[in-house]
Amino acid sequence: MSLSATTQEPEAMNSTLEQLQSATNKLELPQYVLDSSLEIYMQSYKNNLYNGRSIESILGATIYISCRENDIARRPNQIADCVGCTERELMNTVQHFKDRLNISLKPSTPSSYATEFLSKLEVTPETYDAALEIADMSFASSVFSGRSAAGLAAGAIYAASTLTGEKIKQADIQDVSGVSTVTIRKNYPEQREMYVN
Repeated sequence: MSLSATTQEPEAMNSTLEQLQSATNKLELPQYVLDSSLEIYMQSYKNNLYNGRSIESILGATIYISCRENDIARRPNQIADCVGCTERELMNTVQHFKDRLNISLKPSTPSSYATEFLSKLEVTPETYDAALEIADMSFASSVFSGRSAAGLAAGAIYAASTLTGEKIKQADIQDVSGVSTVTIRKNYPEQREMYVN
């Protein structure tokens, strides 16, 4: 379903708000992300940026941008699945909005992803703190330049668990993060060594 800026009636705006609320609730996002998403939506509406784009990709793009601006980690595929568009459609719309609305997004950090993943795992405070510290160290280190923030976060959690003696399976981290066990195994030894030294 494509949305034209000239046909946006009050009923359609209410429907858009309901769709945004539903998506942010499913993604377990705070109210301020919904507010920010709505603000981005209104900016893009006023600038007539909708032509040829589906409402799903537009809503997804506003949520993605809002999450990134607020340093809340949600992967593009999570958002795309939630709103009902492809990841490619979502990211094309994100890029269009960034270009046309002069939005500058800072890179996602491993610690923001680690916080999200850790909230879905039952870990001790010691493991939690170590994982965040390892994630921050990984982000600051040139050794890990170019690696995905989500992959570094997953590796940091596993590295922390091996250091604290907590039994967390790589498969459990994969389940909550969507990061493959291959990537976790690739990252965690270097992260662990960096943290220990």
